Amino acid sequence: MYVENLEVKNFRNYELGKVSFMGGTNVIYGRNATGKTNILEAIFITSIGRSHRQSKESELIRFGCNSATIKLNFFSHDKDNLSEIIIKDNQKKQIKINKFLINKVSQLIGYLNVVIFCPEDINIIKGTPSDRRRFLNLAISQIKPNYFKILADYNRVLIHRNKLLKQNANYSDISVWDILLCEYGSQICKYRINYLDEIKKYFKDIINRISKEHCEIKYISGIDNKSDLSFSSFEEIHKLYITNLLKCREKDIKYKQTIVGPHKDDLELYVNGSNAKYFGSQGQKKTLVLALKLSETEIITQITKELPVLLLDDVLSDLDMHRQNFILDNFKQNQVIITCTDYNKFNIINNLHCIDNCIDIRTCHEFSGFS
Repeated sequence: MYVENLEVKNFRNYELGKVSFMGGTNVIYGRNATGKTNILEAIFITSIGRSHRQSKESELIRFGCNSATIKLNFFSHDKDNLSEIIIKDNQKKQIKINKFLINKVSQLIGYLNVVIFCPEDINIIKGTPSDRRRFLNLAISQIKPNYFKILADYNRVLIHRNKLLKQNANYSDISVWDILLCEYGSQICKYRINYLDEIKKYFKDIINRISKEHCEIKYISGIDNKSDLSFSSFEEIHKLYITNLLKCREKDIKYKQTIVGPHKDDLELYVNGSNAKYFGSQGQKKTLVLALKLSETEIITQITKELPVLLLDDVLSDLDMHRQNFILDNFKQNQVIITCTDYNKFNIINNLHCIDNCIDIRTCHEFSGFS
């Protein structure tokens, strides 16, 4: 699986941008704020239909324009593919795969799998619970298209239920939505538990090969954070969700929001018995993020039987030499696209790793007005 040619129009800072990639390791270099990250973002969007950044879709459109277009030629599942995404201001985006219009974003998932590693990923460890839920949502959606749909359905029901709570609606009207909330929410919980079980198969081994420290991942369920749901069936989770939702009825009415559910889920990551968010060093936090992302890569490979594209957004310079070498030595078979600010100071190149394609970001901008 690899990407070949990318073309963007009125996307972020690009009036028109074009870039071609090779199957091995590609390095995109140039000054900050010149569009390197935007190239990786465009590739990621063609994989899952949304940005890895927490931004509104309207922000993807170049200032002063009404729409943005992303076109990507890529090879996967033994054939050449073409994806085209048109993002319109205040309108539903249009997605085409091999020139066929698709109606749902979930239908896009599975054609191209990518794993992106960027500086902001440190927030998976030191950020808010929503940062960790976002990591889970993006990772699971790539391999389980149905999860994407269930998550959207759950959020739609949750928004409607909270709206009724804010309107002081009769609880009998609110409880109608409880059935759907528990159905979708229990499925989300089970998907997340199963995914974390898969991560754990690779996580500890990767940690041992990087730092030899004892690390653990703990799932904190918003359905019942007092219970370990790791070995619970869907039916058990569903029953517990209904019970706890009823218990919190008065609190929901008082605070005008839904207190329990997977929208309150969190992850806790431990290093040598201590919560890394509060007690981990910067190096330990980076190691945990690296292990999570590389575990994600392994899971995609296992499930799809194809090697995902690895996108490294200016992160190698933040890692020590041991971690830099670990990434590239372990993923020599993957297509890797790396961004950096200074080609000459790029440590990996100086260490004689094979670089197949070097791209000056200035050549990606088609118009001479770019500086």
